[in-house]
Amino acid sequence: MSNLMKERMARAICWANCPRTMSDEDKTCHTESAWDMWLPEVDAALDALREPTEGMEDAGVTEKAFGPGDLDITFYPGEVWIAMIDAIKEGA
Repeated sequence: MSNLMKERMARAICWANCPRTMSDEDKTCHTESAWDMWLPEVDAALDALREPTEGMEDAGVTEKAFGPGDLDITFYPGEVWIAMIDAIKEGA
């Protein structure tokens, strides 16, 4: 399985931690060579995100999430969220 999402997250963290004085070109070069050193931070972030808040679960069953008249609460958004985070951690 691919670790595309973890790589994306690591690259974003790497970029965000570059000194502000670095040019975008230097940041890109640094990110290309050093993103993988941020994978432990990615794992920590995923662990923190794994359990949705009550507000997140509530937002997952609103008409805004589905569209007017399409509200379907035959699933539990918290369980879907956890499954999605677990899939990222497993390399999906």
